[in-house]
Amino acid sequence: LVYATRPDLYPSQVTSGDGLAQYLADEGVRFGNYCKGMFPQGVEVGLSGTAPTVENLVAETAGLLKRDTKRITVFEGAIRHEKFFLRPDILDRVTNEDSTELRLIEVKAKSWNSNKSYESLMWTRGKPKASFLRYVQDVAFQAMVAKLSYPEYKVSSWLMMPDRAKVMRPEMLCDTNFDEQVNSEGDENLVLADNQGIATLVNVDDAVAQVTGDFIDGRGLSEVASSWADAIQGQLQGDVSIDANIGARCSSCEYRDGKAFKMCWEEATKDDSHADLILDLHAISEKKWWYAK
Repeated sequence: LVYATRPDLYPSQVTSGDGLAQYLADEGVRFGNYCKGMFPQGVEVGLSGTAPTVENLVAETAGLLKRDTKRITVFEGAIRHEKFFLRPDILDRVTNEDSTELRLIEVKAKSWNSNKSYESLMWTRGKPKASFLRYVQDVAFQAMVAKLSYPEYKVSSWLMMPDRAKVMRPEMLCDTNFDEQVNSEGDENLVLADNQGIATLVNVDDAVAQVTGDFIDGRGLSEVASSWADAIQGQLQGDVSIDANIGARCSSCEYRDGKAFKMCWEEATKDDSHADLILDLHAISEKKWWYAK
């Protein structure tokens, strides 16, 4: 996160033009636009002509959510609570007779298969599977901040993913210009055509509840998020140095070929010789044991 705040100093493989990484990022954007097209009544924040400052984006989002309509869908909204700030992919506020629900929807290019049960895909031994954990943690943090900012709403957590069990309709191909389908004053009664495209909505409230209580190493989400926010703020101000916690996950780091990666490993190993790394060794068993050593 510290590196992400300074792309000028620490370019990632995506921002530096790595072919595969850029392709995957572009495809993620295309799928995001596809999902927007499934909410024709949606309004995108930041297109009003005002300066896109944090304050303006947060105020615009709050104004949209408080519209006197049964339903309002917001794309790329902005929510802030004290030291936390986020830009959810989709906020879908629906007012019923007895309550108002704010559906926080994160679009992910991770595939889903609705022919299989939710439990078999998402859960293992009472915890979210590793393949979905980071996505659940992402939406859990956003749900926490949304609840703090809008306590009057019932906040629910959703992942929107491509469904391998669905068939693409020709008129909903991702090559379509979905910007033309987004109507700033759209019909509030329009609903997601969940069975008419390849995207599917999956409610993950139970998974979010689990990781909120045990986010990392038994620590709760609120504690972890607060410590991260304080550390990042201290790093940006030059007051704090964040310890590098290296491991097997470093092999897929988006900063793998830049100086940010070298800084992490040099700090953790106290070795600036730039020697070959265990990450570069293939077909070696027990890598995690070697990392611990």
